[in-house]
Amino acid sequence: MAFAGCLGPDDTYVLSTPYSYAARGVSQTVAKLVKSEAVLHEVALGPGGAYAVLHTSENRQRLSYNNLPEKLKNWLMQDGIVVRDIPSLAITLGTDGAYFAYDNTQVERDSLPSGLERFITDTCLDQNNTWRPEWSPRSVSLGPNGAWVFITQAGTVTWDLRGQNDRLHNILAAPPDPNTKYLITLSPTRPGHFIVIDIGLGHCITDAAFEATPAFRKFSAGFRRSYERDRQEILGRRHSGNGKAFVKELCKVSFDILGSVLNIFGVNCTGCLSALWAPTTPTTYS
Repeated sequence: MAFAGCLGPDDTYVLSTPYSYAARGVSQTVAKLVKSEAVLHEVALGPGGAYAVLHTSENRQRLSYNNLPEKLKNWLMQDGIVVRDIPSLAITLGTDGAYFAYDNTQVERDSLPSGLERFITDTCLDQNNTWRPEWSPRSVSLGPNGAWVFITQAGTVTWDLRGQNDRLHNILAAPPDPNTKYLITLSPTRPGHFIVIDIGLGHCITDAAFEATPAFRKFSAGFRRSYERDRQEILGRRHSGNGKAFVKELCKVSFDILGSVLNIFGVNCTGCLSALWAPTTPTTYS
């Protein structure tokens, strides 16, 4: 299931599913990609017109970008060619030149809040500067005034919202359903503005003001429709009687959707997928 939900500075956003799309306050290039037949995999919107859009167009994986920090751009590209693994690449852009980017092999970051930087170096990386298996990221987002959220592939969540986002804090602190798998995007400049996408249970949550907008309602409905479609397709293959074909098809599904659906249907994948939520007590790093 390909989708993109990203909040940018102030009231800018990109919301895209196979069934709906919406964009506000973005460049003509980004708006054109959102409205085109391109499949969006990742969107990052930052201050000063900065953006990065990972997409598949004309059967090719591409990266469109503008006004990115030079260090980040050099990490992403060499001689005009993308050298990162696009399917696993994720980028978040913050204020004052802050960013966090990673793929399945490397991580690049700069000007992070001191608490997040210390958390990454002290907890998440080993002596070789590579991710410890239990701390590799699934979702990282930078918010206003030094706020941040870090979610691991195993589901552990650590965050510091600077006391400016009670609704999101309560969501993260609550005991979740075991199948819950959150992706989170924070607005880099607007306190309290966020989107939670639960790829494990197929629903979206946002702040009260944005929740009432037609754009978010269409995005949420489109995401749910895509989730149900993928779940039904996998269920149908599982009962087709062709075990080898079923396994082959499962490999084509995204890691996150696959993990959640396997848990739903009780398929034991211990040792190959880690989809258990293991929330931590919220820790403030300052």
